[in-house]
Amino acid sequence: MNFSLNTKAPKFVFFGGADFSTEVLQYLLEAGWIPSLVITNKPQPVGRRQILTPSPVFDLAKQRQLPILEVAGLKGGKIVNQIQSTKSPLGILVALGMIVPPSVINAFPKGIVNVHPSLLPKWRGPSPIQYSLLNGDDETGVSLMLLDAEIDHGPVVAQEKVLIEPDETYLELAKRLGEMGAKLLVDKVPDYLSGVIKPQTQDHSQATFCKIIKREDGKIDWSRPAREIYNQWRAFTPWPGIYTVWNNKRLKLLEVAPAEIKSSKPRLVTIDGKRLVIGCGQGCIEVNILQLEGAKPLSAADFVKGHRDLNNARLLV
Repeated sequence: MNFSLNTKAPKFVFFGGADFSTEVLQYLLEAGWIPSLVITNKPQPVGRRQILTPSPVFDLAKQRQLPILEVAGLKGGKIVNQIQSTKSPLGILVALGMIVPPSVINAFPKGIVNVHPSLLPKWRGPSPIQYSLLNGDDETGVSLMLLDAEIDHGPVVAQEKVLIEPDETYLELAKRLGEMGAKLLVDKVPDYLSGVIKPQTQDHSQATFCKIIKREDGKIDWSRPAREIYNQWRAFTPWPGIYTVWNNKRLKLLEVAPAEIKSSKPRLVTIDGKRLVIGCGQGCIEVNILQLEGAKPLSAADFVKGHRDLNNARLLV
């Protein structure tokens, strides 16, 4: 698809790397907002073979024949010089995953607008979508905020709120918030640049924080209520996923749901025909698709055929 420049769109430099960034960039391109430069992460080792792989934003920018700068970090005069050569008054940053030094922020007369997928000051940090789901929040949203020296601390240009569906997963919510963030940019950034919108200081006393998600965060604690474990699956699928341990092997639970059956003891596995149910601290979880370490994913019905010894087993906490 060829994109034509929207003559009312501002000149800007786009910073982004992760899949969430591509949702925003794709929408901007379709709206005719063509960045003067795309700055993204250098290729990173991915998978068991640690193959160097370009960022999702790099792939999209290359496909659209946009000017690209791949960086391992943002320090150094050369980066500032390249930014200034674009004569862009504004930077737009989405899920880049690296510290932005003051020299880069100050290279833009109007600063850098960050698209942050939470209702700041709630869930400052690198994983706000996951933490909204993990926490069982009923609502979330997108904040456009100006970068400053602290993490997700700057004044807010605009916010939009949305309800979270009770069964919504990370990928589904991220897609919605990415599109919402892009629309908010198109609707509100021109008013910010013209001075109609005055950025508002956050209430820092209400700030909450989220951390980088690690693989071990996917380990299930069966003493927790079923709804919390289900929220863990919603937040951590596809990565890092959720898992337990059975017969000294990692057992990934790829698709689960709260079970509408009589509660059993925590950690206790019950096989009822083709159904596989695990007791939690409160309630039960039904497992629909699972994968034993070293094997392929299977439906619960197929898995129990070859693993009848899983019935009445007690899983590790």
